[in-house]
Amino acid sequence: VGDQMNGGTFTQLAPYIETLDLGLKTLTVPHYEISLDMLHRLQNKPTAIILSGNNADYPHLPMYEYNGVYEIIRNTNIPLLGICAGHQMLAFTYGYSFVRSMGWQDLTALENLQQITPIRILIDDPIFKGMKNPFIAPEIHGWAVAVVPKDFELLAESTYIQSIKHKDKFIYGSQFHPEVEVSYNKGKKFLINFLKMALKKEG
Repeated sequence: VGDQMNGGTFTQLAPYIETLDLGLKTLTVPHYEISLDMLHRLQNKPTAIILSGNNADYPHLPMYEYNGVYEIIRNTNIPLLGICAGHQMLAFTYGYSFVRSMGWQDLTALENLQQITPIRILIDDPIFKGMKNPFIAPEIHGWAVAVVPKDFELLAESTYIQSIKHKDKFIYGSQFHPEVEVSYNKGKKFLINFLKMALKKEG
């Protein structure tokens, strides 16, 4: 699910997935067009849904455009991953105040590696298979999830929440960007593992 208020990370996501040699094809749908009804009308049921990042500031967004996203998060049985703003949408769905401005921007894709805070894995979940603990990954955002929503558990953190997982549904959130092509991105396997798990569930 894409966002028209997007930056470079959004445009990299679909092409990156199609280079992973997993046999997956992507369909990008604007966030204001997505709905459960639309999913039901698709000829082929999606293997997974990924909510992309964006570079917009929430106070200036028409949040009603995200009603379809909220509906899907609450009701779909399709494996779902929220990246950056998509991760924050998981928290918005369960309480608007759970996402807050950081008062600054974490732009580690543009910073020296020495300034990057490593991400610590707190729970040994299959989503982290093959990843080092701690690991480094790109951060490109000015907002973050401030409170772990009800029915979710905290999987990883740095100085703030980095990854969450629904306790009962196949839903994951990632504040960092596993899809960004930079040399120091050690979080790529997070996305690969998610897609492999979704394919296994489908099979």
